[in-house]
Amino acid sequence: MTKVQQEYFADQFVRKDLRERVLHEMRKKPDRFEWRLCHDVLGMIDEKAIVFGGDKLNEAQAIAQLKKYTREGNGFLVFCARDGEIVLIEEGVEACFASGGGSAFVMDKVALFKEEYFFGSPDKFIVLASSLRKG
Repeated sequence: MTKVQQEYFADQFVRKDLRERVLHEMRKKPDRFEWRLCHDVLGMIDEKAIVFGGDKLNEAQAIAQLKKYTREGNGFLVFCARDGEIVLIEEGVEACFASGGGSAFVMDKVALFKEEYFFGSPDKFIVLASSLRKG
């Protein structure tokens, strides 16, 4: 990811008290950031911003949910094989779902987070950007 993408990701989707820590991990300790994205998304994001959380979301449903909150047709991928690449929504969701570990697809106002799946745990979250949150 570019520095601008990293800063946007942290500013819009990471809890305020963790932003500097997460930015540091993204830049200096990517293994630690990958672990956080795979195993502790709920610890990293503001739970009040989640508009969907669960394991029943398929690609078509994820696309439909994301389109409810954005007019943009593209975004960038976070920590998957195509890290930082800007792609159309359909391609971004597909890449996020195909990732074996944790990944995110970040758009202008909303992001899809996919954790590494553990039996019985919700592994997908759609999160609104901080600029849209109430309260």
